This record gives sequence, structure tokens and C-alpha cells, in this order.
Amino acid sequence: QSFAARGYFVPLKTFSISFDEKSFDEAKYFNQVASLLKTDHYIANFGVDDAIELFPSIVKKMDEPFADPSLLPTYKLSSLASKHVKVVLSGDGGDELFAGYPTYSAHIFANLLKNVPPVFYNPLIKFLQKTPVSYNNYPFTEKLITFLSGLQLSSVNRHFLWMSIDKSKQHISNFNFDKSEWLNLLSAQMSKLHYTWQIKLQLLDFFTYLTDDLLVKVDRASMYNSLEVRVPFLDPNIVNFAFSADKNHFNLFKTKIMLRKLLKDKLPQAIVKRGKKGFGIPISAWIQKPMKELVEDYLKNPDLHDYFDKKTISDSFNKHIEKKVNYGRRLWMLTMFSAWLKNWK
Repeated sequence: QSFAARGYFVPLKTFSISFDEKSFDEAKYFNQVASLLKTDHYIANFGVDDAIELFPSIVKKMDEPFADPSLLPTYKLSSLASKHVKVVLSGDGGDELFAGYPTYSAHIFANLLKNVPPVFYNPLIKFLQKTPVSYNNYPFTEKLITFLSGLQLSSVNRHFLWMSIDKSKQHISNFNFDKSEWLNLLSAQMSKLHYTWQIKLQLLDFFTYLTDDLLVKVDRASMYNSLEVRVPFLDPNIVNFAFSADKNHFNLFKTKIMLRKLLKDKLPQAIVKRGKKGFGIPISAWIQKPMKELVEDYLKNPDLHDYFDKKTISDSFNKHIEKKVNYGRRLWMLTMFSAWLKNWK
């Protein structure tokens, strides 16, 4: 029985988003869980037509630029839920508190290889960069390039590279902001904390990715639809417990060890043992074709060029359309910033 459903005498209502693109869709799994727990399950499909339709209304409501494209399906999911309930529960925080991201395990592997001279793997990076570009969800080649690019960095710098929207080291801003100086300062402050390096990485995500992206996204998307979202994982008692646990929440081969152990007899093994899959959308593929004109229009906004280099933007767009480099996340970030400028400048 679902923990959330205990004490209820009617089926728990659950809500999910599906995608036509196979590498992004999780319908097979959430349908299996909904069936097992006998929930009253509601599903909405999210496609490129939804993205194009929702984009203008969402950017008009945003009082600050927000680069995470999953805001769009989260908005539709909130709209769906608001038709049936007034308050929902979200699982946000679980990955930060109990180490659900594969980047945590990757750090262990990277620490084992950090003394390998770059001369041994730089040729591999260059070779992989010339292979055909994939717009699937987290393609292996892209993950391998990102992993190898972070081997010589400190754990903090490496983590920010791996978790960044734009993983390129190319400088596209018109301002001389020294990111490395800021990261070195952060790394120095992190070294003063009396935690294991594993917990420090989780704290980084807790105070950055969770606070400034995930919670903002869910709050905006839900409030725009008059829906309230409660986050049980962020109960202070759970937060204190997670960050003071005697054992690490991940190792070289497993993430979310404690939560998986808790649910191993309550969910199918195929689901308990599944790796992390983010709530992403096929934005890279959509920019190349159906959303090409929308994105191109915002990238030509003269106000945008006051902040980001015009030539770099143009080159990034052309290379993406020609499928030479996957700049989908970068282009979406610039599109959202441009749209915000048009509405608020």
C-alpha cells in the first residue's frame, strides 16, 4: 500500500505527463505503479504543440528569467491536477537528501581516475565530439564527454559542470564574469564544513539546484494554476535525518540506497532498481524543427545582444539546426531570457 494513501478510504489521485518521444516517456512505469497502488490516475500527453501554445502565456507570467524547459510540462501537469484537487504532494527533495542523481556515483569513479593524465583521454573527447549528435534524453556519448571533461576539476567545479544547463566552457556573455573565481571561493567555503565529501555534494544541490530551480519551477507552475504543492521530503525532521545519517546514501553502483531499501518489498524490482530519469522534454529536437521559427525570432531580439554575444548566438543556432552540436539547452536559456526582456525591460 502507498505510504501516502494510508488512512484514506478512497483511492488516492495521482497525476503524470507522458511524451510521444520514447527516450523521455515514463508511462510504462507510472502506469505500473498506479495500477499496483490502485490510484485514481490521470495522464496528460505533452507534445511540441503544447510547448508552442503555452510558451507566450507562461513567459508573460514570469517575473524573472527561468531556463529549465520542464517548466512547460509542469505547468500542464499542474493544470491537469487543479481540475481534480486543490493540494498535491510532490517528491521534490528526495534526490538531494537521499542522493538520487547519478552524478554522485560518477564522482567516486572520477576520483579513481583523477590522476590519469589528460593526454590519455583528450583524444577520446575530441573523437566523441565528432560523432553524430543525438537529441535523445541524456545520450551516452554526451554523458561520457561531460564526465571526461570534469576529471581534472575539483569536486565542486566538476559538480557544477555536470549539473549545468550549458556544459560548454565557451564564454557567451558580453560581461567579464569569472566563474572559476566564484567556484574557487565556493570550494574554499565548502572545505570548512564538517561533513563528508558525499554530503557536501548533496548540500550543493540542496542549496542550488533544488532551491533555485526545482522548487521555483513547481511553485510557479502550480500557483499559476491555483494549485498548492506540499513537499513531504522537506520536513525539517527528514532533512536533519538525511544529512546526519551514519551511512552514505550512495556508492559506486547505487543511488538512493536507503529509499530503495525501504521500497524494495512494496514496488516491482524493475522500478526499485531503475536509475534516475529527469523530468525533461525533447527541447533539442523541437528547436531543430517545429520550434525553429519561435526560437530564432527570440534569438534575433536586439536587447538580447546587449547581454550575450550576437555572433556566438548565431553560430550556436546554426550548428544546432545542422545537428553538428547539441546546443538545445543553451538556445532555450537564451530564448527564455530574450522573452523575459521583451516583457519586462
